[in-house]
Amino acid sequence: MPAGEGVEAAARRARYAAFAGLDGDVLALAQQRDDQAETVLAQLLRGGDLRGLAAMPASRPLAGSALLLWRPLLGVPRARLEAWARARDLAWIEDESNRDERFTRNALRHRVVPVLESVWPGSAEGLARASARFAEAAGLLDDLADLDLAALAPARGLSLPGLAALGEARARNVLRRFVELAGGRVRHNALAEALRQLLDARAEAQPAVPFGSIQLRRHRDRVHAVPRSPAPIPPSLIWQGESRLDMGESGVLGFTPVPSGGVALVPGRVRVAPRQGGESLRPGPGRPRRPLKDLLREAGLPPWSRHGLPLLCQDGRLVWAAGVGPDADALAGPGQPGWLISWDSWWSPGPDNPACASPPGLSPPPGG
Repeated sequence: MPAGEGVEAAARRARYAAFAGLDGDVLALAQQRDDQAETVLAQLLRGGDLRGLAAMPASRPLAGSALLLWRPLLGVPRARLEAWARARDLAWIEDESNRDERFTRNALRHRVVPVLESVWPGSAEGLARASARFAEAAGLLDDLADLDLAALAPARGLSLPGLAALGEARARNVLRRFVELAGGRVRHNALAEALRQLLDARAEAQPAVPFGSIQLRRHRDRVHAVPRSPAPIPPSLIWQGESRLDMGESGVLGFTPVPSGGVALVPGRVRVAPRQGGESLRPGPGRPRRPLKDLLREAGLPPWSRHGLPLLCQDGRLVWAAGVGPDADALAGPGQPGWLISWDSWWSPGPDNPACASPPGLSPPPGG
């Protein structure tokens, strides 16, 4: 059980992992109206957000699976289901842990909900109805965030001036959606602090706010969602002429042959390697060789992305660097066949940054 995870959370995780292994299209679950009311109440007491207060949806796809989870009984109270089953002499298994009031849901079920019903008859039904309104409100917030995201151009990173112009609540809503769509784990109590750091940090600062597997970073008045631990470039990989070298989470190198121009590469003699430091490259014919670190900085790549870029070396000499392009000495001559090279990864230079435009011999990255 992961550190900090309670028994109930661990059991839920194990249950859904078992569901993911099932062979089928739809799995019907037996949660009913009282379960829904207990979920809403638990979320209220925890200070949950609208998504949590919406409780259990009537149906949803199971993450990481083709299975659809379906809850057809969410509108039916537990007492009616039990009466229906008894009238037909049906037998069922009662999990003995359901009586253990050390667990939050059981304490609510056996102690809190009966008191609420005695004071406010129909309170369980009211809580269940409220979940539908919370779900509607959560959906509207997502719709608003998507409209704002489209205006803030998230493919190139969120515009910081645009984010600041939205006002705090709306900006937090955009950040929440941005983190969700990037695959991060939203921590609502951290969104306000993330917004403060991103907007107010000194110009030379490099704030990094973690949200699960990603982090929010700032660069040139834009906010980017990047992996907290980018996969490293394999230490040594030989290119044998493939059109595509997939390096897993690191990214993908693409190679396109052209009848004239590009980089003069010989399959089997090209090694893909990570940066080690101290590399230099001639950025254009007749120009002096320059440290690669300076060229990467001038190309506008954020500091956090520069160490995860692949290099191509042929016969021990650097011939191409992601984010910069080819060494001028490695370019194919007129009428000589060569290769255009692209690098698609978790970070690719934004099209709004002229300094990141592809030099000769480097085809633009597909995006990322």
